[in-house]
Amino acid sequence: MTPASTRRDRNAEATRQVIMQAGRELFATQPYPEITGLQICVRAGVTRGALQHHFGSKLGLFMAIFDGLQSDGVSRVADALADHDDPWEQARVAIVVLLDVYTDVEYQAVVLKEAPAAVGWQRWRERYRDNFEDVIREVIGSFVAAGLIKQAPVMLTATMHGALTELSFEIAGSNDPP
Repeated sequence: MTPASTRRDRNAEATRQVIMQAGRELFATQPYPEITGLQICVRAGVTRGALQHHFGSKLGLFMAIFDGLQSDGVSRVADALADHDDPWEQARVAIVVLLDVYTDVEYQAVVLKEAPAAVGWQRWRERYRDNFEDVIREVIGSFVAAGLIKQAPVMLTATMHGALTELSFEIAGSNDPP
């Protein structure tokens, strides 16, 4: 928040965060279709109008939470990549961090289990791919720059993305994700 923000702005942001937290708790523990807007409002201690004003709907809140979890995951991978120059080490660390992201309980519940059904497979796939596309391209780009890839990097990017996506679902469906 900027120093010039008003009390009204601070209150609005605080209300938004309370709703987000309530949504995260509910979406991480219950199936999306079983959660109502009223449940979210009761958990957050706000009116339905507040949910409507800040997110438009239960789905709008869900997508904000989805995007936040994705953004956190991407940031974790990008931060880890920044610490390494060697292409193989970048690939290794990216995979290790992604595995850690995939084992997070909230991430699994919201992003991997509920989101495909809540938003539809195609929309989920597009959002998921778009969120991680830049970090995957960065890793593949380091291989290209080092002369380790001679063929079309787009094919390796697609292969890596597909393999990691499938791995995320295997982890989420496992009885022992770690």
